[in-house]
Amino acid sequence: MPTPRLQIWPIIFVLCIFLSSYPLVAEEIKNFQSNIYIDKDGTILVQENIEYDFGSALRHGIYRDIPYRYSSGLTKYSVRLDVEDVTNFKDDPYIYKVSQSGGWANIRIGDPDKKITGTHNYRIEYSVKGAIGFFEDHDELYWNVTGDEWRVPILSSGANVYFDQDIAKGVMAACYTGAYGSTDQNCTYKITKLGVKFTTTGSLNGGEGLTIIVGVPKGIIEEPSQLSKSLWFLYDNWAFGVPFITFFGLFYFWRTKGKDPEGKGVIAVKYEPPEDLTPAEAGTLVDERANILDITSTVIDLAVRGFLRIEELKSTTFFFFTNTDYKLLRTEKSDEGLKSYEEQVLSGIFSGKESVKVSDLRNKFYTKLPGIKKALYKELVGKQYFPTNPENVRGIYKWIGIGSIILGFFLLAIFPLGLCIAISGLIILIFSRYMPRKTKKGSLKNEELLGFREFIDRAEKDRIERLAKEDPTLFDRVLPYALVFGLEDKWAGAFKDMYKEPPNWYHSANYGNAFSPNIFVNDIGRSLGVMNRSLSSTPRRSGSSGFSSGGGFSGGGSGGGGGGSW
Repeated sequence: MPTPRLQIWPIIFVLCIFLSSYPLVAEEIKNFQSNIYIDKDGTILVQENIEYDFGSALRHGIYRDIPYRYSSGLTKYSVRLDVEDVTNFKDDPYIYKVSQSGGWANIRIGDPDKKITGTHNYRIEYSVKGAIGFFEDHDELYWNVTGDEWRVPILSSGANVYFDQDIAKGVMAACYTGAYGSTDQNCTYKITKLGVKFTTTGSLNGGEGLTIIVGVPKGIIEEPSQLSKSLWFLYDNWAFGVPFITFFGLFYFWRTKGKDPEGKGVIAVKYEPPEDLTPAEAGTLVDERANILDITSTVIDLAVRGFLRIEELKSTTFFFFTNTDYKLLRTEKSDEGLKSYEEQVLSGIFSGKESVKVSDLRNKFYTKLPGIKKALYKELVGKQYFPTNPENVRGIYKWIGIGSIILGFFLLAIFPLGLCIAISGLIILIFSRYMPRKTKKGSLKNEELLGFREFIDRAEKDRIERLAKEDPTLFDRVLPYALVFGLEDKWAGAFKDMYKEPPNWYHSANYGNAFSPNIFVNDIGRSLGVMNRSLSSTPRRSGSSGFSSGGGFSGGGSGGGGGGSW
């Protein structure tokens, strides 16, 4: 006779019915009660008594998250939170671990090697400094008692706030319940001489909390000194200090590394151009920058010295408007004795030709400028007027500044850190132009140049007449220096009645029998403008388009956070 086969499906069905009828109890907080003690020095001592029901779940314990860093408008502030003890209601200690991250203190309570279920109670004690707000007419505790980030409901909750002394009158109170931002007031409070008692009138769902406000008259709580407030503010908002640190740090570097050494401290008038400095070198030494005016003044200086001639050309372009161009002609004078940057200027202009129009150099000569400037700086460094290339010094600070601005742009979401880094980058960019320095020898020579500039600026007619009689080439020799100093008009005015013939290095059909140094200087100025534009012009590039306090509420104040089981 065959053995009957065991039918398992009826057994599974019975087990499912049995398990479905077994009550699965969800987690909840039966009671959350806080006792808050306000000391005279403003420190508050918080004792949280939490009765937590794990239901039928197996857990190690609970965790409590409490924020200690908050935002207030554009600034941040922090409270100093120290966990002192974690026990049950009978003062039996729990195993717990405290960690801080991202402005939150996490208190994890329980034994990781042991699981529990049912109802357990927890007493968390911690102190907080900086939670009291100080106003003109009162001082205030604005405290989120339970926090509004618990995932489980809180059946009942309340808070008792105790003062360090009896207060007869002047105490104010308010309370709010619900989710963050709620103005519901499903709570009551009672003010006594010893403090204020708050109680919710109903349960709180997950994500809801109790927030209390207690105001006391001025003088009950000791207000921190202005120095302490300032130090706390700087500690909490250290990012705002980055631009100030950057500024004062750069100012220190400028004082020690970028400021020119002191010279004699006296500017004596000099009546002769410096023997060892060309106009381009003089202009570069004074402002510590080789610019296009220094390069074009070199063209004029080379013409004065006989290495080239300048001819003014005019062509009618539209009705009575004229377009002026200039022809540069190479003379037969040997290049021997020219400095490196002067040779580069000549070779860059003529490129083996005997003559060239200035307009033909447009969008071509600019490629020669970096090498000419580098050679000009090298000349001054070699003469020990600069310890190193000023352009390199500016470049280091400039790229650090640009890098900081770009970094700040990418960190704008981290306010205010990104903005402060970008501002610091802008400060570095501004300082970059002042960081190159002269040597002691350079400072002394700079004073001589300023004395020579003073001579040109004053342009004393009597003295100039005497000097011109002794040296008929005075006007031509000084003119390039007057150009780099921006004093060509004054220099020309001083020779109004003395300079009657045009120089042999500059030709214009307009002069004829009438010539004056003022008209000549105007012509030179116009030619400089044309050369500046032509020598520095670069090809155009195509591009894309450039369009591219109204009361309290639940969850406000200090404290808060939430928690859960683990």
